[in-house]
Amino acid sequence: MFRLSKQQENRMITYAQLCEQNIRYQAMLHDNAQALRSVINRFTLALESDLGLTDKTYSKELAKDQLAPYVDVLDSENHKPCPWYQLKVEFDQNMPEIAFELALTLEKAPNVYPKNTLISPMRATYLNDNSIQLEFTAHRDKPQFIISINEKDAFSHVINTYKQLILEMLKC
Repeated sequence: MFRLSKQQENRMITYAQLCEQNIRYQAMLHDNAQALRSVINRFTLALESDLGLTDKTYSKELAKDQLAPYVDVLDSENHKPCPWYQLKVEFDQNMPEIAFELALTLEKAPNVYPKNTLISPMRATYLNDNSIQLEFTAHRDKPQFIISINEKDAFSHVINTYKQLILEMLKC
């Protein structure tokens, strides 16, 4: 049973105070969710940079104008490209969590079709102001990484593991 301390029992809490606390709480959830989305964006940019794909795109079909990035973030529900700032957030015990898919398109050569897009389901979880957890959810071992978001090479271990997972998927 939940009990208030004697001091809290005697203090009257007003509706306005409850509303103010709710506003602060909702703002905190929103800020944490935005921070998590931002880290996912930084991760994909770091992966693009590592692979030499920064700002590189390809035509989805030969002689078509529709361009797509080689590294992309997909919504995990409809498997469609989704801007990082629109990723759906769910909350687990007040901690924002985002399920998403990381898409990497491989090719024989720039103008050779079809291209092969590999999809890796992932989950990002906000832990605190300095840390998030990234997990590859479809791999049998479900590799997880605690990322210190202020670290210079924060994503290097995740990126190296991701490339190893891709090599495993493509093993002959």
